[in-house]
Amino acid sequence: MVAVIALFVVGPERLPGLVRTGGYWFGKIRYWINNTQSEMKREFHNAEILRQETEQKIEQSATEALEVQPKPDETSSANEHLPPKQP
Repeated sequence: MVAVIALFVVGPERLPGLVRTGGYWFGKIRYWINNTQSEMKREFHNAEILRQETEQKIEQSATEALEVQPKPDETSSANEHLPPKQP
């Protein structure tokens, strides 16, 4: 239907050039959209990897902070409150 209307409006002489130009611009727009989509997917993937690495570093530092061992001075004062061991 659109082609018939375009044939009457533009005329048979200019219609092939119009279709060619329209196809060119349609292809350019599709290329731009596909390129933009792939860049966005790549960036989202990179952001997800960065988020996971950050979470792992936070968990690791939290685990290391909880695994603090007492110093030798603290051990002797802590053992003073315990009853002596039986041989």
